[in-house]
Amino acid sequence: MFVFMIQLADKAVDELMKKFFKNYTNWCKFFRRKNSIRLPCVKQDAQQYKILYIGLYLLIWGEAANLRFMPECLCYIFHHMAYELHGVLTDAVSTKTGEKIMPAYGGGSESFLNNVVTPIYGVIYEEAAKNKSGTADHSTWRNYDDLNEYFWSPDCFEIGWPLRLDHDFFCVHPVVNSKFKKARGLLDAEKEKCKGEEMEDEEQGVNKWLNSHKHIFSKIDLLIK
Repeated sequence: MFVFMIQLADKAVDELMKKFFKNYTNWCKFFRRKNSIRLPCVKQDAQQYKILYIGLYLLIWGEAANLRFMPECLCYIFHHMAYELHGVLTDAVSTKTGEKIMPAYGGGSESFLNNVVTPIYGVIYEEAAKNKSGTADHSTWRNYDDLNEYFWSPDCFEIGWPLRLDHDFFCVHPVVNSKFKKARGLLDAEKEKCKGEEMEDEEQGVNKWLNSHKHIFSKIDLLIK
């Protein structure tokens, strides 16, 4: 009976692994990258690792808020955090720094929320504000699908981990208000009109001055002759 219960528990964990990480493993295959779910050879230890990976994913999901509408973005986050989890569990050493792998965001109770979720959600919020309640041209702003699609591109790995907040992904370009553009155009047209009138007035002034001094020029002309 005890053995049966263990087998049942193993099967349940495996089913959860398939359910939670099907999209993540497909995402890794798309990029031809090795996924970050590393399991030990010992079966009992492997089950514990699986439970920890499932727990990590649920913690990410629980704090993700509106990022849940961006599944590939969550894959990107999980990919890096699962790598860190494995590093912590095995006391692994980073090939880049030569030091033990430690979580990029740690030490604070709301570190993940403040440093990962909030910056990405900030982009979503600012982009949504540019849609003007659905009246703006879609080419002027990015919706959830547009932002999530970026994580289907190899360029997404340029964001790095910890997140590079100076990356283009986090840059929200302002849209020039159409009324402002129209007013600016009218102002420029008015300036050109005034400039043309000034040139015309200046030309008329020169002609008036020449006419008023015409008799002087005629006398100078007679003296020269």
